[in-house]
Parts: sequence; C-alpha cells; structure tokens
Amino acid sequence: MRRSARPPTAARGRCSATGVLDAAAFPAVFDKCDGFERFIVAQTGEHEVVSLLFWDSAEHAAAGAVAIGPTVASVVGASLINQERTVGEIVTEHVAR
Repeated sequence: MRRSARPPTAARGRCSATGVLDAAAFPAVFDKCDGFERFIVAQTGEHEVVSLLFWDSAEHAAAGAVAIGPTVASVVGASLINQERTVGEIVTEHVAR
C-alpha cells in the first residue's frame, strides 16, 4: 500500500438500497482516480451498505467522488433509497502484524 506524506483521508458512505451491489463495477473507475488507495464495502443490514474509501488527500477524495459518481449511479441506480457521505482525516489506525 502506498503511503503519502500527509495522513490519508477516508470517505464514508452509507446508503440504503433495495438491489444487489455489483462490486465488480467499481475497480476500473477507482483505478483511474489520482490518490485512490483502497475501498471496503460492508453489508450492515438487509438493505444497507457502508463503504470506506481511502485517499491520499481530501482534494483527491473530492475529485474521486465526482469521478465515481456516474458509476455509483449506474450500479445502484433506482435501488438507492438514501445516501450519506462524509470525509475526514484518519487519526489512528492499527493493522494486525
């Protein structure tokens, strides 16, 4: 994993959707985004997912949101009930050794 001089930024998205998430559609669009590090999606309810997107800066997170928006809309589309999005700097992290 790349590490930048600045702490990475995490964007959290929470959405309620009635359809099935096709995660295979996302890697291509993310790989084209500057500063993208990784993403994680967790199924937190029958019709709810939480995603964590890791970027090397808040600026890249904002630009990435614009770039991935059309893909998210095409994958989730009419199934999207609501969505929340927040961005913040990671203040602590622990990785298993």
